[in-house]
Amino acid sequence: MIDGYALNVADLQKDSEGNFFLLATKSYYYADGDLDGDGSTTDFIVAKYDSEWNQLWITEDFTDIAPAHTDFDFNTQYLRVTTSGIPYILGSASDYRINSTFSSLSGIGREDLMLASFNATDGSTRTLQNFGSDQSDYTSYAYLQPMGDAQLLGFYKVSSGAVIDGETADSSASVRFVVDSEGNLSQELYKPEDVSRLVESLERATNGYFFMVEVPPLSSNVRTYSILDQDLNLVSSTTESGYSSSNIRNYFGRTAVYLEEGAYLVTNNDHVTKLTSTIKTRLPD
Repeated sequence: MIDGYALNVADLQKDSEGNFFLLATKSYYYADGDLDGDGSTTDFIVAKYDSEWNQLWITEDFTDIAPAHTDFDFNTQYLRVTTSGIPYILGSASDYRINSTFSSLSGIGREDLMLASFNATDGSTRTLQNFGSDQSDYTSYAYLQPMGDAQLLGFYKVSSGAVIDGETADSSASVRFVVDSEGNLSQELYKPEDVSRLVESLERATNGYFFMVEVPPLSSNVRTYSILDQDLNLVSSTTESGYSSSNIRNYFGRTAVYLEEGAYLVTNNDHVTKLTSTIKTRLPD
């Protein structure tokens, strides 16, 4: 509970100095839901705590960008903190809500992804932007991880025919986006070797390496597991096939990845993959 609020915790992250960042959505609230009394409300709360769990700041809206906006649904999915300590949240909103709430933003598709960052010292809004294709883009098919000292790397899914910055997707594929240290975002269709691919999972190890699961084109029963270094160069990769396409979502859809000194990919009780500098697979006996 925070000042009478019941919250649904969506994400919890820790920075390099031991501070904690909490992302939560409001389950219900007293009064009008305006926690800080500034006349603006959204459906999320972001809070920062020190290593002893003393609250340093809390924010729940974008009042410093758009004063007195009410009940803006950000539909938050992820909280990520850069190595330099800047918290970002990824969400989505309809073009109508974007256009009617923020004079500085314009909707791109029917539903846009939204990315906001906050100043680490006081929680004030640092950047706020919408991005995506000309269709509907949702956070349920998006992945986001810190990269380098102050950047972010992410992917989101688009359907065949979607237009991304003038380029049209010829099949269901992923768009790769990178956010620089100033919060500027660039994006492009993800086409290694000039072939569109769909990214199903993206995780970051403590050494800055990335673990990624991809679906090759026209291969719903095949998965490619890859390790990338900090500069996104391929370190190791393996491809596995033979899984029933009807079962593929259940089999891979809840993949849990743990990345520390090494990594373990667990797809079910009988299939474990360990990753260090290379990928090795242990199949059922």
